[in-house]
Amino acid sequence: MVHRVAGVHGGKHQTNGVDIRTGNKAIEIKVTSNDLNNAVSQLKSSRKPCKYVATPLPLREKALRLTRGTGIGVMDGNGKIVKRCRSR
Repeated sequence: MVHRVAGVHGGKHQTNGVDIRTGNKAIEIKVTSNDLNNAVSQLKSSRKPCKYVATPLPLREKALRLTRGTGIGVMDGNGKIVKRCRSR
């Protein structure tokens, strides 16, 4: 899933910090419910203007709830934007 999303958005998979960085986006890939809880706090520390969490379909509703009011967007497992980020 990481390489698919990175390919769609023209980014590279990172071993440190957020999973994928592009020119103006920071993208966290989360595939379990427990990991999803940490995504918002990890993305808040990124300096990129647009932040996203990418999740598989079963976690989409939880991701939308957790990111409500944060400015963080949500993507599906293929990199399709479900909820746009609110960039600074």
